[in-house]
Amino acid sequence: MQKERNRDALAPLREVDTIAHVIRVFDDPSVPHAEGSIDPLRDATNLELELILSDHDQITRRLERVDKDLKKKCEPLLVLEKNVLEKCKAHLEAEKPLRELELTADERKPIGGFLFLSARPVLYVLNVGDDEAADLDTAVEAAQLGGAGWEAELGSCGDLRKIRGRVGRDG
Repeated sequence: MQKERNRDALAPLREVDTIAHVIRVFDDPSVPHAEGSIDPLRDATNLELELILSDHDQITRRLERVDKDLKKKCEPLLVLEKNVLEKCKAHLEAEKPLRELELTADERKPIGGFLFLSARPVLYVLNVGDDEAADLDTAVEAAQLGGAGWEAELGSCGDLRKIRGRVGRDG
């Protein structure tokens, strides 16, 4: 039942090109966090894992169908699809999103119709308090989002003060 609920909740994301993940950084006791504490890295990681699990579930179900079809008739396209799906599945089992998996053009063809969530680019938007808005660089450090993957992703965005204007922040 839980798996079906998660699948239903993530279904609308399959229709978007990019996922904008708004991460709460501000601390306000009058607005409790669903997890009980403010931990932006945990929140970002949890969503990433949900996307990975959703893709893993989709790939597992497709592999079962491909195996049945291959027992009936061995077609080269199905064999290629199975090999690529197994490569994707192994990558997901290492808790890595598919956006980080390098595939050749030939490998992308048989899975091009799948709407994998972890393959989508993710834009991380920090929901900061008024106190932190003046210095976004410090807010990122305080949120402990400066890890290896985050640093590269945030660094590719350029100056964080310029981003503030692009995400519609007033002031």
